[in-house]
Order: sequence, then C-alpha cells, then structure tokens
Amino acid sequence: MELSILLTSGQPSMIVHILHSSQPSNLITRGERCQRTLRETAVSAKYIGVMSETTEALPTKITMFGADWCSDCRRSEALLNSLNVDWEKVDVEKDPSAADRAQAISGRLSIPVVHFPDGTFQVEPSDKDLTAKLEELGAI
Repeated sequence: MELSILLTSGQPSMIVHILHSSQPSNLITRGERCQRTLRETAVSAKYIGVMSETTEALPTKITMFGADWCSDCRRSEALLNSLNVDWEKVDVEKDPSAADRAQAISGRLSIPVVHFPDGTFQVEPSDKDLTAKLEELGAI
C-alpha cells in the first residue's frame, strides 16, 4: 500500500511516499522534523522517499549513484547487470557533483542511491527490494 503525505513547515512542501512494512526502524527521511512528524503519527514504514521542489529532474532511465569501494554498490550493480537492466552508473568519487546530487535525491549521505524514472528512489536497497521495484517498473 502506498500513501502520500504532504508536509509543510515553512520550507518547500515535501511529498513523502511510504511503503508499509513491519520494520519501522528503517525510516529514510529528509530532516529531523519530518522524521519526528512520522514518529508522532505512528506510521510503520520500511521505505520513505522524500522529494522536494529542489530535487533534480526525473532520470530517463534507472540511475545508481555509488562508488567502487562500496560493497552495497557492487552488490546492487551486480544485480542490475545480472538482470540485464538498462541503467546508468554515476560514480560519486569520479564526479565531484554526484555526491551532492545523490544527497539532493535521497536526503542522506549513504550510497548506493538508486533513482528510478517514476521519481522514487531506494537507498542501500536489498536485492529483494530492488528486484521488486524493477518488476513493478517492468524493467525485468
């Protein structure tokens, strides 16, 4: 089930996409105020993608921000390649602006950030979660 919540707090409005699960400890949010608001409403969520008006344009294909030294990045990259997905790698070590772009998308400093053409994203996704999203998008 997906639920969209519009939060306003004097800053640009943010749309929060919530996919329910039994793991509330895996909240991914932008800003403590947003996180506190979600906790106060007792929402149990596994994945939350926060997109603001300042977030870059939607990618035309799946884009993964990562680095060669990152084991989660290598795992996600291997999965995308093994499933013959059309995707683009953006190396945060080689492109000076890439880390800032990844943070603008996810609101976090963690990698990999996988940004999808539908505007959603996943941060450090498990193979199961990434595969499910790829199936949802019809990419596999």
